[in-house]
Amino acid sequence: MRCWPSTIFSADAPSASPTWKTGRKSSMPTCVIREIVVWGTGKPLREFLHSDDCADALVFLLKNYSEDEHINVGSGEDQSILELTRIVCDAVGYQGEIVHDLTKPDGTPRKLMSAEKLRGMGWSPKISLRDGIADTYQWFLANVAAAA
Repeated sequence: MRCWPSTIFSADAPSASPTWKTGRKSSMPTCVIREIVVWGTGKPLREFLHSDDCADALVFLLKNYSEDEHINVGSGEDQSILELTRIVCDAVGYQGEIVHDLTKPDGTPRKLMSAEKLRGMGWSPKISLRDGIADTYQWFLANVAAAA
């Protein structure tokens, strides 16, 4: 991601910063994203699980499992790094360019563990990657960006 610094101004931002309360110009760093750079081809696959689903799975296991053998907790699905990038871009409304830096490595082609045992017990994740990213971004806007 390449950013260019800018300055912002607000007379009524809800922040403890005296700069905001006086309505003076702030040097708080912001950036305008011109392009997003993905290392390598973007083809490697990774597994993602929303933290709420992880917590739900752990509570499920505490209530329903007492054996010695381990159980993987995961979504059991993978997405390419490029698809993840597009999902994030969609969530934040970014419509700029996505470029690949082919001088950087792709890394391990695939990292996916089997979640079949947990699924076989009746648990599965409820929050999709797309929904989780969108919800997290909306939370960020409401709780972090609004406070800045």
